[in-house]
Amino acid sequence: MGTISADTFRRLYLLYVLAQFPRGSFGLKRLHKVAYIPERDRESVRPFEFKKHLYGQYSESLDDIKDQLISMGYVAAVPLDTAVVASLDLPGGGNRFFVTERSNLPLYRQLLVGVSSGLPGLIDRAVREYGYKREKELVALCYEFPEFAAAKEGDVIFESNLPEHIDVNLSDDECEDLELSLKPELVIPMVRLAEALDETDLDWNKVQEVERLPVPGS
Repeated sequence: MGTISADTFRRLYLLYVLAQFPRGSFGLKRLHKVAYIPERDRESVRPFEFKKHLYGQYSESLDDIKDQLISMGYVAAVPLDTAVVASLDLPGGGNRFFVTERSNLPLYRQLLVGVSSGLPGLIDRAVREYGYKREKELVALCYEFPEFAAAKEGDVIFESNLPEHIDVNLSDDECEDLELSLKPELVIPMVRLAEALDETDLDWNKVQEVERLPVPGS
């Protein structure tokens, strides 16, 4: 049994949520609402703090994690086409958010089950029942939730209940690998380096090979 940080759990949680959208989440507002709905269950893990916003439930921490996942290349945001905007009543367009790398999703589901056995089912049902409703209908439905209606603008509706470190059914080495794979401070520089190498005209055949790096003072 090992442990992972709360932020690593939040990243894999949001990746799992987004992966359940067959065509991606059409608009950020939709993602906030669908991620909020599983937290309504009294026994549920609550990764994100949600506040009452003019357009419904909103989470600053979810926005931060979403931005990190985009920066690391795990999530893509592409403009929605006109037909989708019209069919879902999305004002001013917006982006479609989707997962670019799905190979670790079975592991993420396993970890969610280990933390709370019913959690993946709550997420799956939220996406299935609310994920592709027209935006006006989705916002109206979420406005009717009693805890939302009772709150004032800017009030915290749900606080995160994640501990700083979370026990998971992985070895310490596996936990370390997972942490590194979802750590922006490590992954983002690697992504930028890969992009820079793709754009360079460097001829690798002309790069000198060395057996070891020189040690200063030797």
